[in-house]
Amino acid sequence: MKKEEIQHYSHLVENKKINTRLLILCLANLEPRISKEAYFRSKFKNGGISCNGCYDYQLKLYMDYRKQINNLLLSKYSKNTINEMINQVYETDKITNKLCESVIELIQSNDYCLTDS
Repeated sequence: MKKEEIQHYSHLVENKKINTRLLILCLANLEPRISKEAYFRSKFKNGGISCNGCYDYQLKLYMDYRKQINNLLLSKYSKNTINEMINQVYETDKITNKLCESVIELIQSNDYCLTDS
């Protein structure tokens, strides 16, 4: 992602605004993180609770984030449309984990304005 785009999205988040594109980029950011945690949970499933518990926690946390973002998007789009938009995001267009976490914090605090820009 270009520096200008990151600054634009950071500015949106600072002003407590989110748009559809930012939500789609957050979902694109979360998908590999969910896959990674699921992989490690499966890999260490026989390692006991001390090994597997953290992967379960992170996996559930990321899946909860995905569900919250999907619920916002489902008011405008169908699941198939959302999945198509996520698939169109290139690896180089994904946002940072920090920006994704900031968007999730806004959603959880219900302190945001959903914009079209």
